[in-house]
Amino acid sequence: MILGALKEKGAVTVTGIAEQCAVSCETVRRDLIYLEGQGVLRRVFGGAVTNPVHGTFPDLMSRRGSRKIQKEAVARKLSELIREGDVLSLDAGTTALEIAMMLRTNFRNLTVLTYSLEVFRMLQEHFTVLLTGGEYYAREGIFHGEIACKAASELHTGMCILCPSAIDPESGIEDYLPCAAPVQRALMLHSDRVIVAADSAKYGSRALIRLCDVSPAHLYLTDGELDRETAEAFQRKGLTLLQGGCDAEGKV
Repeated sequence: MILGALKEKGAVTVTGIAEQCAVSCETVRRDLIYLEGQGVLRRVFGGAVTNPVHGTFPDLMSRRGSRKIQKEAVARKLSELIREGDVLSLDAGTTALEIAMMLRTNFRNLTVLTYSLEVFRMLQEHFTVLLTGGEYYAREGIFHGEIACKAASELHTGMCILCPSAIDPESGIEDYLPCAAPVQRALMLHSDRVIVAADSAKYGSRALIRLCDVSPAHLYLTDGELDRETAEAFQRKGLTLLQGGCDAEGKV
C-alpha cells in the first residue's frame, strides 16, 4: 500500500499511512525503514518520498501494454524450447501473460502449474492447468502464502519459467513483491530446469526482493534489444543467454 501511495502521490506521511491502515505510527516507521533499506524510497521528516533511482512498482493492469513487442519476442524464443507433453510451472506478471498467449497459440498438450489467476484463466480451456490456491492478492492477480507455497513444493515440473523484474550478473535475480517471492523460489526448487524470461530493460537493473543468484544451470531469455555490454557481462559469468529478435518495425 505504501508503494502504491508513492506511485500516485510521490510522497507519504507516517500519520496518513497509519490512519489509512489502522496501525500505529511506529509500525509504519518500521516499514519505511525496511523499504528504505531495499532502496525503493527515501525517508524524510514525517514520512517518505520516492527514490528516483528505483521508483515504485505499478500494478499488473498498468504494466500490460509496456514493452509488449519485446515480451512477445521473449515468448516466441521460449516456444523453441518447449515440446508437446511438457510439464511446466509459469510465473506471474505481464511477461508470463505473453508467454501464456504463446502457449495457447502454439501448443495442444501441456500441463501448467501457476499461482497467477490471470495465467490460469488464459490457459484453463486449453491444457491441464494447476492453480496453487492460497491467499489472493488482487492488485497483482496472484495467490501467495503458506497454501500456495505448499502446493508449489508438492508438485514436480520439468521446466520452471521465471519472469522476474530484474536480472543482473552481479546482484542476481530480483523482483518487487515480497508475498510472491517464496512461491517463486518453491517453483524453482521443484523443477528440473529454470528458464529466466524477461525483456531487455530488466537486464542489468535492480528490484526490491532478491530471489536467487544467477546460475550457469539456468537459461536466460530476452529480446534482441539487449545492449552488448550486458550480454558480454553474462558471457563472462558463463551464463547461457538467448535473444529473440525484433525487426526494424518492431515486429517479432
